[in-house]
Amino acid sequence: MTLPGLVRRTVEDYFQPADRKIATLLLLRTLDEVASGRIRRAVCKLAEGDLNELRAYIKAANEDWRDVLLWSGF
Repeated sequence: MTLPGLVRRTVEDYFQPADRKIATLLLLRTLDEVASGRIRRAVCKLAEGDLNELRAYIKAANEDWRDVLLWSGF
């Protein structure tokens, strides 16, 4: 499974090349399987390139995805 193009570009925008593979795997494996591309983009934006923050926002999205959409402005 791969990320849709817009989500992949968002990962490239926010994460350093060395962190992109890990960020991609986190987005694919730890987000609820019904998570939309918009939710995945929101957690990337909120994390601002920090993998630990990405993990925290993914956890928040799995608890209530509406929060991350609100916080990110999406």
